[in-house]
Amino acid sequence: MKQTSKQLFIYSLSAVALLSASAGSASQDVSVPTFEGGLTADIGTFYAVPSANDTTFLSITTSPDNGDTDITTFQNLSGEYDWGFEAALGYLIEDTANGIELSYRGINTDASTHRDVTDDTTNISNPIETINESLKFELNSLDLMLSQYINIGQFMQLRLSAGASYVRLDQTQDLLGKGPSSTDTRQMADPAIEELIDFTEKSNFKGFGPRLGMDARYGFGQGFGIVAGASLAYLLGDLELTSDLVTSGALSAGLKADTTSQQFNEDFDNQAVTNLRGNIGLDYVYFFENEAGSTLGLELGYLVDYYADAAYGFNQVQVRNLSSKNTANIGGTQSASIGTTSITFSGPYLNLKGVF
Repeated sequence: MKQTSKQLFIYSLSAVALLSASAGSASQDVSVPTFEGGLTADIGTFYAVPSANDTTFLSITTSPDNGDTDITTFQNLSGEYDWGFEAALGYLIEDTANGIELSYRGINTDASTHRDVTDDTTNISNPIETINESLKFELNSLDLMLSQYINIGQFMQLRLSAGASYVRLDQTQDLLGKGPSSTDTRQMADPAIEELIDFTEKSNFKGFGPRLGMDARYGFGQGFGIVAGASLAYLLGDLELTSDLVTSGALSAGLKADTTSQQFNEDFDNQAVTNLRGNIGLDYVYFFENEAGSTLGLELGYLVDYYADAAYGFNQVQVRNLSSKNTANIGGTQSASIGTTSITFSGPYLNLKGVF
């Protein structure tokens, strides 16, 4: 997804440049408009799916009794589509071609799954039978931007923007694995002990930095047009990481349950995150016949919001199942952190926009 997000950002930027070039070739009339002044407002929703590089966070290794090579399987959980919200409020400065705008974007997603873990290769009971996983993302961002408008030809308007951006991005991974209960008498030497692994990892980034943007609209006439935009932000802030891992089970037949707990906390200061945003869409704008030049429009398109190095992940939590008939054990290990990972939100959007 990382490559896809960068590609859409490039496509959006190319679309803006192409619109500018085509409008410029049709007419060399480049001018700076003069606004009457007034409020601008934008409110909308988007239906996006999150994607991250560290969603493979469980590996299960089974050692067959017959001496064959260990078998390792990986458990993955991808994000699911969910609804987000965005809004903006701005002001066009009277008798100038400048504006100021404060915008917000937020989304909260939650994906979960239930899986049965079995060893079909050796047909031996597996100490971990069920796994419940969840993966959550929460994004909140604020941008305060100053803009310069430029008319290119008769049908094209370009907006150049610069300002500041604040972002808070949370990622939470939860995993709960359970083994046979005390009523399960299949091949387990001591079925009175329930195997358990409980793992939670939370990553939180809060950062602030400059943002540069460019967007354009090319009108086809009768109120219809094509829109494209792209922006780049460099955010500097704190990346906090916490994790908890609890495992319990029998080390061998007849022994009491052995419970272990591992905790990890770290705070990375001055973490740098690069944010790339891009969008392409179509819109319809209704122009009111009044002196203020009020408009009301509806915009439909596709967006990508990419954050590089915005979360911290771990190597997979490893569950090793020794499939000897006299052994019922679960071992959980939390490996060293694997470094920063990237998160992307992408999907269609619909906005209602107006100038009053």
